[in-house]
Amino acid sequence: RYVGRFGDDELGRFGIASLEQEGVDTSAAQTVEARTRSAIVLVDGPTGDRTVLWDRDPALALRAGDVADEVWRSARVLHVDCEDISAVTGAAKLARADGVLTVIDVEAVLPGVPALLRYIDVIVASEGFPERLTGHKDTGSALAAMAREYGAAVAFVTLGSSGSLGKGQGG
Repeated sequence: RYVGRFGDDELGRFGIASLEQEGVDTSAAQTVEARTRSAIVLVDGPTGDRTVLWDRDPALALRAGDVADEVWRSARVLHVDCEDISAVTGAAKLARADGVLTVIDVEAVLPGVPALLRYIDVIVASEGFPERLTGHKDTGSALAAMAREYGAAVAFVTLGSSGSLGKGQGG
């Protein structure tokens, strides 16, 4: 199921239709009077480094209460990002209280992110995030501190061409 907002433009109609074509339930998606979010991803061929240029109309933002609580509670897994931080924090809190596995893909230490992480079971962080969040210089120590501090069952950091490093309960 996809939960979020689309603009009432051609890109929005395309976005919803493409999800539905893939069998994604869009009953919790909302269409609002706005331009649909768009992004251009620039990739450096030799290094694989990415730069994302995006545009998001403020009308696309979800606020706490915009989505019925049952939507969050009825999930098998709730995967969130750091957009609309108060709405996703409320969703993760409700979902986790009902035994729903919560997962995040996080890259920036933004206001509200530490509070959100307290409701996340599986943290997938981009390279450098654990160090920025915890202040530890060593990736392994930062990852362990992040998992311990936020109570995540599993925490990972992606390391580009070096793979990834994970910390679970017990190892």
